[in-house]
Amino acid sequence: MSDFKEPTPDLDVTRERQSILRQLGQQVKEAYDHRSKQTVDFSRQHTQEAIDSIQGQKKQFDLLPDNFVIDIGPFKPKPGVVTVDNSHDYPDLIRLALRKLAKEIHFFGDIEQTVAEITQHEFEHHVPGLGQERLEIRYGIEFIEDTKSNFIGYRPAIFLNGRVTLSVYKDIVSSATQPSATDSIISSS
Repeated sequence: MSDFKEPTPDLDVTRERQSILRQLGQQVKEAYDHRSKQTVDFSRQHTQEAIDSIQGQKKQFDLLPDNFVIDIGPFKPKPGVVTVDNSHDYPDLIRLALRKLAKEIHFFGDIEQTVAEITQHEFEHHVPGLGQERLEIRYGIEFIEDTKSNFIGYRPAIFLNGRVTLSVYKDIVSSATQPSATDSIISSS
């Protein structure tokens, strides 16, 4: 005799997944509507604000030993940003964000190819942080609007929360095979 029981309607995984995607879609819409104004450095394909922030971190980190424990602090949600804590939801988040940009005529690329490229890049970053006891990784995207040209775009990222040694943090930042402009700043000696 088997212990198997037929699933009940309240355990419908498809319906639950659809509900999660609807909520995520709403968060993407709200983030797009409340995108941050930043200065895009088109030559580096990044925002000047992010580059300045990372350069400030690098100056601090260059003075510290690799075994120094840094407290990244709690993740603070901000307008224009959507995050998920489950890596399995990240491709869907990116896909929804790119569809929103395409609908608003701000993205013209191949959505599925871009989702694959972004998730590969960000997942390469998270590998050194996996298994770190006091580190939480969130996967996200930030909508931005250039202050000069009104260009609307996005910045995918992982967001860290907790405590980790400086060497692990540097490994997280430098682990992508195709480093972004900010990845390269921390990775340089």
